[in-house]
Amino acid sequence: MNDASLRTATFLFEDRSLLSKVLPAAAKMQGIEPVALILMSKAVLAGLRAGQGNATLAALDALSSYLDDYQQPKGPLRVTLNPPGKTSAAELSAMTTPDEAIKALGLVVSYAGTKPQAPAASAKTALASAPGKAGCTPGARFFVVHEEAWWSVTAREASKSGDRCIARIDGGADDVTFALDEARAWTIDGPGKPVAKCSSGDKVLVAFKDGGWYPSKVIGNAAAGTKCPIKYDSDDSKESVDLKRVRRLD
Repeated sequence: MNDASLRTATFLFEDRSLLSKVLPAAAKMQGIEPVALILMSKAVLAGLRAGQGNATLAALDALSSYLDDYQQPKGPLRVTLNPPGKTSAAELSAMTTPDEAIKALGLVVSYAGTKPQAPAASAKTALASAPGKAGCTPGARFFVVHEEAWWSVTAREASKSGDRCIARIDGGADDVTFALDEARAWTIDGPGKPVAKCSSGDKVLVAFKDGGWYPSKVIGNAAAGTKCPIKYDSDDSKESVDLKRVRRLD
């Protein structure tokens, strides 16, 4: 496989009502609204935009626009690959940015309903620009503090005053009420930012098996690829965890 090379390829997806049926069903299985599932997917795409060129941004615009129109797409989604030279599987696996892959594959994504998509905003910017009811759209997702941990929640409605949001903890039956400036923007990886290394004394959040992210303290240094020793703030219990379970707030 590493010696194989790609010449050209075209993928055409023409939807005839499948998306409008499958997506709500998938959302129901996860206990969220369809719009929340769309927002999750678009958040992943938005995370790829930073620092990329026009060709990459155009491809992401097309994909995001297709997601917006899932109930009735405005034509097919076409993906074309036309590498300027031989591109092997080994070379693809070594790529680290969307731009590298776009250029090497000669990749073009086209959709008749494409609209320019806004750049991904930081958590604080996104929340600050969405005060009151406008920021508490049903289906919008956030991370909020509840009972000593950060939880992923899906908005249900704004409070009568409009300055707070009522949301359901994902996968649970409990509702929480919070002010938007107390929340963090939702991402698929967890609240805040990833931790590149394990440094003693750092204040972090650690994912627990109940789905919450608990404030903790790193209690020892750890080499790359090894587990990080932490102590939970809530009960002083200690554990060594994989680095992917560790995040830090902005």
